[in-house]
Amino acid sequence: MYFYKWPFRFKVFFVICIFTVSVTSTGIYYIYNEISGIVVKTLQKDLRDVGNLGSLLFDKESRDAIKRIKSIALKEASIDKKIVELLQAGGSIKTISENTYKKIHSSDDFQKILLRLRLIGHATFNFEDNRIVDPLSDNYNFDIDLFGYKGFLGGGIGAYLIIDLIDTLSGNYGMYIASAVPETTKEGYPGNPVGNVFRSFVSLKGLKKGPFVFDNIIKDDFYESLTASIPIIDDNNEVVALLGLDYSVGPQLEKIYKTKRIFVIAILVNIIFSVIISYVISNFLSNPLKTLHKSAVCVSNKNYDCKVDIRTNDEFGFLGKIFNEMIDSIQRNFAKMEDINKNLESIVEDRTRELIEKNNELELLSTTDTLTGLYNRRYIDNKIKNFIKNCDRYNIEFSIIMIDIDKFKLINDNYGHDKGDFVLVGVSGIIKNNIRNVDCAGRWGGEEFVILCQEKIEGSVSVAEKIRNKLISTSFENVGTVTASFGCSQYVPGENFEVLLKRADSALYIAKCNGRNRVECSC
Repeated sequence: MYFYKWPFRFKVFFVICIFTVSVTSTGIYYIYNEISGIVVKTLQKDLRDVGNLGSLLFDKESRDAIKRIKSIALKEASIDKKIVELLQAGGSIKTISENTYKKIHSSDDFQKILLRLRLIGHATFNFEDNRIVDPLSDNYNFDIDLFGYKGFLGGGIGAYLIIDLIDTLSGNYGMYIASAVPETTKEGYPGNPVGNVFRSFVSLKGLKKGPFVFDNIIKDDFYESLTASIPIIDDNNEVVALLGLDYSVGPQLEKIYKTKRIFVIAILVNIIFSVIISYVISNFLSNPLKTLHKSAVCVSNKNYDCKVDIRTNDEFGFLGKIFNEMIDSIQRNFAKMEDINKNLESIVEDRTRELIEKNNELELLSTTDTLTGLYNRRYIDNKIKNFIKNCDRYNIEFSIIMIDIDKFKLINDNYGHDKGDFVLVGVSGIIKNNIRNVDCAGRWGGEEFVILCQEKIEGSVSVAEKIRNKLISTSFENVGTVTASFGCSQYVPGENFEVLLKRADSALYIAKCNGRNRVECSC
């Protein structure tokens, strides 16, 4: 009962202490939770980085070695589907004989692969005074002393190669091809030598699409670890094998999870205690507090002229004074906000102008060919379709010219692709300088160009002859003169996009067959 005789400021002080304990505990738990999340995400990122860099070690020679070992292992494997399907996730079983296993291990192909796997594993450790030092602690500054757990990030990274058995079993089964450090179970048999079939925690078919890091800790017969899988791609863009990486951090992270559970219990106790004390203290609130509440409601309704009139000399009087000062501060801040809003409007206008300029740049990039500066094929396609619509609606005539540089492959073969690009740019410039502003020219693809002329076919033939004559009178450095063949066709009302282009292409083909360096038309 002594608590009832306390001065109000002591009661408030006591409640604040309890509340502070609760908030602090919650904050610490939140920070602890965030740290553990950051640690896991950082480990996952580092694991993915190690895998991406490690996969680069497998050159063509080592990839061919993998293929040969795969072929031998799959040929020698004896897989009993009934037994294999009983495996738990992470479990494995032998499928090749001891002699075959030793034969593969002693082969040059296996040693090439083993060297690269050990390079990956070795790169994740540092050696000082004959002891292994946690590499991530040293290289990424994660040697943290957190609640008594020093260097809790764990050990190094184990590397191994696996292949899927989708053709033989389901997408969740695979086979080990090699391991930097073979593991051993409690029963004494190797956990991941060549030929061992295992059941994956996830579908191996999905892992072949790109680097993958499992979100949760993997638990198997050997350890708890964060696991990553990185496809090794050959020159034909096919997956040769999957590079697996295991980072054994399970026991260390489990310490964090146990500590979290302790914090949850402590926080719940503090919150319950705080609620009880707060409820008791609330019975001692007086009329000045009701006055403050009424004014606070007034402020919440956006009426900032509500000031309290408390003329006591106790804590409530002081609180009333602070409340009135807060109202004055809000009114001043509103005045400042008006000035800030005016500045923001100006900033928004500037940013909007910049966005419009960026959009214009992006639109230009999406419609033009980067090499020649002419319009690209997609733009020309849309332009032809729009011309067809306008012709059908307004009875306007137009025609197209298809241009193909003669024997352009010989230019690339004899002088190199750089000179070929130089010729393409030069021809594009001649085309641009010899058409009207209302006409539209674009690069159709390779050494082919298209011109849209808003006139009859006679006009397009005249334009083609003008460009052809300009070409044969132009000498390109180290290449000499270049000729081109031209095919012209005029749009016929009712005709579709494909037919129009096919007629122009046929005319171009006739020009090629008739000796090149000429203009042919198809009416």
